[in-house]
Parts: sequence; C-alpha cells; structure tokens
Amino acid sequence: MVWPAPLRRVEAERSALDHFMPAYQFSEFHDIRIHAAPANVYRAVREVTADEIFLFRTLTWIRDPHRSLLRGMNAPGSKPLLDVATRSKFRVLAEQPGREIVLGTVVVWDGVSRIHTAEEFRRFDRPGNAISVINFLVRDDGDGW
Repeated sequence: MVWPAPLRRVEAERSALDHFMPAYQFSEFHDIRIHAAPANVYRAVREVTADEIFLFRTLTWIRDPHRSLLRGMNAPGSKPLLDVATRSKFRVLAEQPGREIVLGTVVVWDGVSRIHTAEEFRRFDRPGNAISVINFLVRDDGDGW
C-alpha cells in the first residue's frame, strides 16, 4: 500500500469528466457493450431506479450501514437514481443529452458543501476535502452496438 495515493493527471480530455477532474488519486472504470440504440441506453441511465438494480440497497448499506439513510443513498424505489443524487449532494456538472452526463460532489471537512455550480466545482481547491465525480458516457460503436 502506498500512502498517500499518487496524483495522476489526464493527458488529453476525452470526455467532460476529464474537464472536471484533470487530476485525481483514485479511479474506477466500468464498461459494457449493449446491443441497443444509443438514445435508449442513455434514457435507461437517466431513468434507472434503486428497485431495478439487484442488491442496490444491500450494497449501499454494506458501504456505510449507519449513514446510508442520512446520505440519501436510501433512494425511493420508484425515483430515478440520478434525480435522487442531484436532489441531495451531487450537482450536474455537464450534460450532452444522449451521450454523457457528469455529476460531482465535494465533501468538505465541516460537512457543508458550498458548491452550487459547475464552475465553482471546477475551481474548488481546498486541501483536506474529498471531491468525487462520476460520469455515464454512451458511445455508438455502430451496427447497433
């Protein structure tokens, strides 16, 4: 284990995510090919609910059993997860409808995030705070993929 985690930098912006997080310490990437129209895939990303994701509540509870209810992760089963996230601590930083959406949050040491706009998020630079960004990017690979 290396402590602290090394800072990595984006070499070239390939998505809006890279614009908002050009340097980072931790990352996670998931990719899946789906045989469907890109517009349908994007709509599914925007509309998926907690009830539609197998073990969603169990996995978020395991992550933080005492605070999952307080942090907004106990999403109502019928509400789209991205809507629940943006009504709590996450902000939509960028969206190219049908292609990409980027959400971000800042967890500040005093518990009060004062980030309200994408520009404030991009300029935020106070050591000792956690910054988190997530994106969903739909890419058309052709032939229905």
